Amino acid sequence: MTGRRHPRSGLGDFSVLAAWLLRSFRDTLAPMAERDLVSSTDAARTLGVSTATIKRWADAGVLPSIRTAGRHRRFDPHALEDFRRRQGGGRTQSWVGELLAVDDVRRMEALLLQQRATSGSWWKVADALDVAMLELRARWRAGTVMLLDLRLAQERLQRALAHLAEWIPQRADAPRALLALAEGESRMLPLSLVELCLREAGWNTLWLGAGVPMSVVARAGHTQRLDMIVVAASETGRAEPLAAQAALLGRACRLQHLQLVLVGRGAWPQHPPHGRTLRSCAEVHTHLTS
Repeated sequence: MTGRRHPRSGLGDFSVLAAWLLRSFRDTLAPMAERDLVSSTDAARTLGVSTATIKRWADAGVLPSIRTAGRHRRFDPHALEDFRRRQGGGRTQSWVGELLAVDDVRRMEALLLQQRATSGSWWKVADALDVAMLELRARWRAGTVMLLDLRLAQERLQRALAHLAEWIPQRADAPRALLALAEGESRMLPLSLVELCLREAGWNTLWLGAGVPMSVVARAGHTQRLDMIVVAASETGRAEPLAAQAALLGRACRLQHLQLVLVGRGAWPQHPPHGRTLRSCAEVHTHLTS
């Protein structure tokens, strides 16, 4: 009939109105939520690096970020400042140059000891090294650093870290941590950095390294006096196999009353059934001292 509307047409108009109000509400909230965040350009200026470096760090999870509706990255200024302090005021570019320039293990050890004296702790040095090596590998992938130079820098740093860890005195009755790489991993550096943090915190370390099946690592507590098992994976570690390894280790550590710590940039479960996933040496330090 003329002048009358179908009973459901009002509901249709209400749905359109509700959808419009929801969009308006969301669009109003978005800039409010992002008001205190900064762009990649501002983040690069704060840390003294290029925007390309900021992108690589964000992609690798070094710097936490969010995406806007337009897919632009935004960063928390407080997180940037904390990152800058942990890197010694943004020395990443300087670190990269020094890692390439120092051509002797003893000189590398001297450089690391100097940085330890300046920063006041090994975990701060370790986090700075981790970021510098990430940047160095990114430059190799971009073709600006030769593979030979990258491998030599990694080897010198690895040997220097091992020597320095051995020099830190330990008590015979100190807690003991077993260190291993995840299956399929060959990059030792994440484990070496964590070992330095453990030794500084008063832990004894037993080094298994690479190539040991997780089934062997999981049974280690039956034959060794252990308090913790630490397993590292680099950014190449994939989520599915790492989740399976974390589950196997978690069950074994729970039964043996051992701590389990999963470290490195691998795709470990964020909240494993047993143990902790720690993404930086700062988090390792907090875990050890809390």
